[in-house]
Formats: sequence, C-alpha cells, structure tokens
Amino acid sequence: NKTLEALAQTLFRQWFVEEAKDEWEKCDLGDLTKISSGKGLKRNEYVDDGEYPVLGANGEIGHTDHYNWDEKLIFTGRVGTLGNLFISNGKVWLSDNTLVITPNQNKHFFFIYFLLKFARLETFNVGSTQPLIRQSDIKVINCNLPPDKKIQNFSNQTEVLFKKITHNRTQIQTLENIRISLLPKLMCGEVKVQ
Repeated sequence: NKTLEALAQTLFRQWFVEEAKDEWEKCDLGDLTKISSGKGLKRNEYVDDGEYPVLGANGEIGHTDHYNWDEKLIFTGRVGTLGNLFISNGKVWLSDNTLVITPNQNKHFFFIYFLLKFARLETFNVGSTQPLIRQSDIKVINCNLPPDKKIQNFSNQTEVLFKKITHNRTQIQTLENIRISLLPKLMCGEVKVQ
C-alpha cells in the first residue's frame, strides 16, 4: 500500500511540481476546498462494538453508533499530532482534534491530497504548549492550478491506485479476523494442523 501511494506521489511531483507552468492559475487551498473542524464525542457515546469508527489525528481511536460525516474527504490532525493525512470515504465520526478538508470538486480530490502532503503540515504549528494547526493557515496554502484535463488525467490514474489500496486493506482485515479467531483454537488444540 505504501508503494502504491508512493507511485501516485511521484506522479504528482513530476506533473505538478517539476513540470509546473508559470501560466497555470494561481490560487489558495481555500479557493478549492471547504475546511472545518471535527466535533467532540461524549465519553458515553464511545461503544466497543459501535457501527462507525471514531477517527482522530492518528487514525482510529474507537467506535460509536453515531457519525458526523458521510462523504469522501481528507482529514489531518488539528491538535496534538500534526502532519498525518488520511482519506475517509463513508460514515465516520471525526473528533475535535481533526481538520476536515472537503474539495469543492471531486476531480480535485487527489490533487489536493498530494498538495497537502507536499505542504508538510507539521511546519504550520502555532501552538505554544501543544502542537496546533489553524484552519486559516491551511486555507492560504498557495498552489498553481493546472488545466482541468491534466488534473482529470491525474485523478483517473490515482483513483486506480487507491482502489487497489482499499481492496488490500479489506483483505488484510479479513486475514486478521481469521487469525484472531483461529489462534486461540490452535493454542488449545481445538483445531489441529496436519
């Protein structure tokens, strides 16, 4: 999965950094996205077998029976851990220590994702006692917006790679579940291997 994402990142760097053109439209990230913060979840709303994941600055931090987002989006840490970037595509609860980045147009999704990777978000820290990123600082990240055709071509190629990543994660989860259920049976001799 890391190799697949690295391939997409290399393509982004080549097309949009190394081969950037002066005539491309200048804009800020805030022109291409809606940026907001996640929301806090009460302690009693965390449920061990909850239907939806609760996601924070480091990824999954629990489960709940509620969700506050149901769309394809990008999120990163707002407080505490900075610099990690994640993609969510479905019903999730994003905690109040996250910044939620929703592209205005789907074709810009992976362009914005890798633009944020190259921006090195951890360098936007303005916290004094603990690391902190403000929405206002991310909104003014400069970018050179290439022609729609180039962005669409990048999006099409990257989408294939990320679908493979999603498929791989599903297979990994299935194998982990099988291991978890079989290991105790093997240890107690309930299941024997020939």
